[in-house]
Amino acid sequence: MPSMFSFSILLAATVIRTAAELGQATERYEPADRPFDIVAKVTCPPAQDRGHFYVIDETGSAELNTFPGDWKKIQPGDIYHLKGFTRRLANRIGVVHADCDNAKFIRHGEATPPSEISIHGFLSGRHLFKFIRLQGVMCNVFRDEIDANFIYFIIESGDERVFAVLCSDADVAEISKDLLGARVSVTGCCSRDADSRTYCDCYVELASLDSIAVLEHGKDDPFAAKDISDTATLTPKAITVLGRRCARGKVLATWSKDKILLKTEKDWPVIVRLSGGPLPPVGEWIEASGYPDTNLYNINLMQSVWRKSAPGPCSDLPPATIAPSQLKTDSAGRPCLNAHMHAKPVTMQGTVRRIWQGRDGETVFALDDATHSVDVACGAGVSLAKIAEESKVQVTGICIMEAEAWRPNSIIPKITDISVVVSDAKDVKVIEGPPWWTPGRLICAIVALTAVLLVILAWNMTLRMLVARRSRQLLKSEIAKADAQLRINERTRLAAELHDSVAQDLSGVSLQIDAAARLVDGDRDRLAKRLELASIALKSCRVELRNCLWELRNQALDEPDMKSAIAHSLSPYISDAHLAVRFDVRRSSISDNTAHAILRIIRELVSNAINHGKARNVKIAGSIDGRHILFSVRDDGCGFDPAQAPGMRQGHFGLSGIRERIRKFNGTIDIASSPGDGTKISISLERPATEENK
Repeated sequence: MPSMFSFSILLAATVIRTAAELGQATERYEPADRPFDIVAKVTCPPAQDRGHFYVIDETGSAELNTFPGDWKKIQPGDIYHLKGFTRRLANRIGVVHADCDNAKFIRHGEATPPSEISIHGFLSGRHLFKFIRLQGVMCNVFRDEIDANFIYFIIESGDERVFAVLCSDADVAEISKDLLGARVSVTGCCSRDADSRTYCDCYVELASLDSIAVLEHGKDDPFAAKDISDTATLTPKAITVLGRRCARGKVLATWSKDKILLKTEKDWPVIVRLSGGPLPPVGEWIEASGYPDTNLYNINLMQSVWRKSAPGPCSDLPPATIAPSQLKTDSAGRPCLNAHMHAKPVTMQGTVRRIWQGRDGETVFALDDATHSVDVACGAGVSLAKIAEESKVQVTGICIMEAEAWRPNSIIPKITDISVVVSDAKDVKVIEGPPWWTPGRLICAIVALTAVLLVILAWNMTLRMLVARRSRQLLKSEIAKADAQLRINERTRLAAELHDSVAQDLSGVSLQIDAAARLVDGDRDRLAKRLELASIALKSCRVELRNCLWELRNQALDEPDMKSAIAHSLSPYISDAHLAVRFDVRRSSISDNTAHAILRIIRELVSNAINHGKARNVKIAGSIDGRHILFSVRDDGCGFDPAQAPGMRQGHFGLSGIRERIRKFNGTIDIASSPGDGTKISISLERPATEENK
């Protein structure tokens, strides 16, 4: 058995060949996208561009959408060859239309006459898409509230009603004068789905106003209808099919553009909804004629007209002084709309919370008593320009309760609103003006402060950005200056090193060579001695120069503490000797020059101990004592006699260079050594004044 899906595909591929089949294919929830190819006669041409048109053949009728050619040339009776597809409307639930994509004119034919049917027969649904004519009484005419291009006509027969639709910009008020209450004949095609009203009954689509023919005018005097007072014992359903009725009474209030509250001679409140024209003055006696409707609380008149009437007996009640909350709650404070106050005068006091324009342009404001609020609407012609929000006012007006009309599926209509209508600007008295510090002004102040704050924040961010940019520039400048100063200091230190060591040694070599030159022809032993001393001095220069080059490459001064700096500086010289360092001097507490001097002195002493004293163990210790840096170097080498230590005359420059460095720091040196007993050299350096706070 084929599945439903495959059946739908098969059905969609089947070409529709007759009008009856096409009409059935556009029933709700039928499969869409079916092709059609039919030859049919036009019964009703389109009433507008891209509008519907209706066709008939020997099998039945159908409705098509969007004629592809010049729709104004189509005449009833024209025969066309029509092709297209059935398509589902995206925004309409289940609605399928037949879209005509190609129309080929065949010939002119005789127009099909309409089928004469009753309203009861029309409502049976058996005449969908057919060209029909029906008769009834025109009971209402109004313009569509969701599409102003269309006018709706309500035709009744007994207790049954149908509606017809016409695309026209004609004046509804003028049409109503001629048609309301008249017996008419309506000719058109039976359709459905009026615009977005997917679930409405079938209706008659009219081609023009000529499709409505007046068979019998209504009574010349609409006020000759029966009085509304004979409806007291009728059911809601019976009231809605009564036909025209009259009500005579005093106007208590008028609001919106078409609403009147009338109090009859029997003290019945009746809301009269006008079909057009001006509103009567409040307090005037009038007679209104319209079609009855009920919300179960009262009987009201719809699509009404009015005329002046002689005054009659009517009791005027004094205003009841109540609070707004009494219209919205019961005696126990529970939410409850007080329907008993309908059509009664009231006086209330409260605070105006909000003022706005109603749908029909009337001024409306909310009157609040701190617990509940009631809308107060200004009647026709009433202006409240001097009332401001947050004012305390006293309002005298008529209480109006509006509710939905009774319907068979809504047997208890819902109350839509309970409000107060004022008929004169004098009925609103200002008791106290609004306080200076109103919510509106508070909002303005908050907005202003917020704006100021945003400006301050923006200015602050701008300043921060400027400061940050300037700081980066200054930092780069300071870094550049510091880098330049470091380079200058390093060059100065290197120049001093070369001057204090290599330059002096070279001067000594020069002196020895000069002395040797004078002895070329003299004492050979003294000549050899001079040359030996020159050679020793040159070797010393070479060592010093190598040390200077090493100083340029090593990173000892970058170490975090002096212990690591000493170990790093001595690493090329200690060979297999064991080195122990305990130097309790923070690197950050002394300058680079002081640290460099300490490292050079210690390196020279350790180098002498290992190279000349053949030491296997070297201990270095150091500390700070006030303004002095104390450190010592102890070794287990062969030792020497300090009194007999060789000096510059013998070609040894080590101790001489150390003493020269110590002298620059106002320091002292103490040598404790003897042959075969190792050596301990203790040194004290005075810290420069710039280092005392470190």
